[in-house]
Amino acid sequence: MRLRLSHKGLMLVSGVLLFELLLVAMFAGLMGRSDKELDRRYMAVSIISHVENLRRLLTEAELNYNQPGAGEAFYSTTASIDYELTALRLFLRDGQGENASTLDDLAWVEQTVNYEVKRLERLHQSIRSGGDPTFDYKQFGKSMQAASYRLDRLAKPFRRPLEFVTDAATISRRLIEDNIIFVVLINAVIAVSTTLFFMQGIVNRLSIVTDNSVRFGRGEELHPPLEGTDEIAALDAILHDTIKERVFVEQLLRESEAKTRTLIENMPVGVIAIDQDGVIESINPETERIFGYSFDEIVGDHLTALFSSPEQSDPKDFTSMLYQRAIGKTLKFESRRKTGEPFPAEMTLSEYESVDGPRFLAITQDITEREKAEQFKQELLAMVSHDLRSPLTSVQGVMTLLAKGMYGQLNETGEKRVKVAEQSLMRLIHLVDDLLDLERMEAGKMQFSLELVPLSSIVDRSIESVYDFAQQSHIRIDAVPIELQIYADEDRLTQVIVNLLSNAIKFSPSNSLITVEAKEDEGYVELCVHDRGPGVPAEHQDAIFQRFQQIESAFSTHKGTGLGLAICKAIIEGHEGTIGVRSVVAKGSCFWFRIPTSSQQISRDVFTANEPSKTAKVGMP
Repeated sequence: MRLRLSHKGLMLVSGVLLFELLLVAMFAGLMGRSDKELDRRYMAVSIISHVENLRRLLTEAELNYNQPGAGEAFYSTTASIDYELTALRLFLRDGQGENASTLDDLAWVEQTVNYEVKRLERLHQSIRSGGDPTFDYKQFGKSMQAASYRLDRLAKPFRRPLEFVTDAATISRRLIEDNIIFVVLINAVIAVSTTLFFMQGIVNRLSIVTDNSVRFGRGEELHPPLEGTDEIAALDAILHDTIKERVFVEQLLRESEAKTRTLIENMPVGVIAIDQDGVIESINPETERIFGYSFDEIVGDHLTALFSSPEQSDPKDFTSMLYQRAIGKTLKFESRRKTGEPFPAEMTLSEYESVDGPRFLAITQDITEREKAEQFKQELLAMVSHDLRSPLTSVQGVMTLLAKGMYGQLNETGEKRVKVAEQSLMRLIHLVDDLLDLERMEAGKMQFSLELVPLSSIVDRSIESVYDFAQQSHIRIDAVPIELQIYADEDRLTQVIVNLLSNAIKFSPSNSLITVEAKEDEGYVELCVHDRGPGVPAEHQDAIFQRFQQIESAFSTHKGTGLGLAICKAIIEGHEGTIGVRSVVAKGSCFWFRIPTSSQQISRDVFTANEPSKTAKVGMP
């Protein structure tokens, strides 16, 4: 039978209660029997007592009827006789099931006594009034003897069982007392036995559950699952399931840790785990290679052993600076190897939670080669800027003079060749200028002169710059009236709009319309250059703002450098804005940018509100 603990406990309690109810019923029967015997004894004693009282009163009445001054005593005696007769009548009527003939005797006694009492009352009244005191004592004596005889006969049935009733009640009481002691002992034995049996089953099963927990802690095999549907079996089943899940999770964690450890150990960058105080807890093999320390040599030392210079060797200050500036960012440090050789390194710090509290991972790279490449690039750009741009400008000037006939008149073929060469030189010079602009932006050396200017003047100036190009391509440009003042570098923002308009002209079909419109929204202005060209596919909309990215179009015969939109993106981000494109293929594109309209929304690294026209240095991405 599959029962729960609550059901078993209920059955145990119900059994004990049922046994106790049977005992109570038995005791109630014994007590009722004893009470019945006691009632019979009480009635017999009461009847005998009233009979004796009545006989005594009859004697007193006989003695007091003719005594001088005994009138009050006589009448009191007669009243008591009436009371005793009434009491006897009531007791005998209640006990008539015991002896019904006693009522007849009582009726005769009552009739005789009442007759003689009345005779005594008449004699007493006659004596008080001076009449004849003669009284038939002989007849009175016979009547009293007869009444006494009848009273003895009336009481006799009650005298005989009186001794027996007393003994029966005593025996019943003694039997009850003996049974109570016996039954209490039996009840205690049964209760203790059933409770021990019930608890033993619970304790044994709980001990198995407890032992399973201990076995799991030791890694030993568990006991088989307990049978049944009670709470302990359910708890044991949950324990088995939980342990299985935990074993499975631990296996997954071990596999995950192994994969993570393998990944970290094979990462091409240095990974250093540190605690909140900056003490090194672990490093990967790449870190050992970069710095020249083995795992055992460096673990336990402070991070300053790898990154700080001698004048910045205070661990507390270095750790505080690191946690404030390096979390989620990449910082450059002057590091040194085990040999004491200094080298440049980059570090990115990230925080994670462990069982021991917050911990940090320092991702480190040796950027020695990158620094060399950067130096080479700077030297190349310097060469391009000084050693290449100046000769190109000189050649362009010569070509311009040749085209104007300053060195003699050229024939038609010569003029065409000079014109093509001049255009090629212009493209080459623009490419050099674009490369220099991008380099300045990336190096944070581009200067922005921010001031309050009307947006309409920037748009008009930009349209004028591309007017001839638009006329040659039979393109019309329409600008929606804009009444808005913004803080911006007018020249740089004009450069952005000119570039967007030039691209729109390149990719628009002949005799089409380009629209320039702007709107203000929550402290920002958004300007859109909308063309009717072939559109930009969704997969290229982010790429076109990268370097050297272009989309071929059947409408465009002008080949660019692929740097224009990258420069636009850098300039707009320098204004703390965003740039993008919304396009539908075969229906046109909207190249837009969004910048703040007020100085309060521009970072103080870019612009100081008290000096709106001051030139500030801006670091570009």
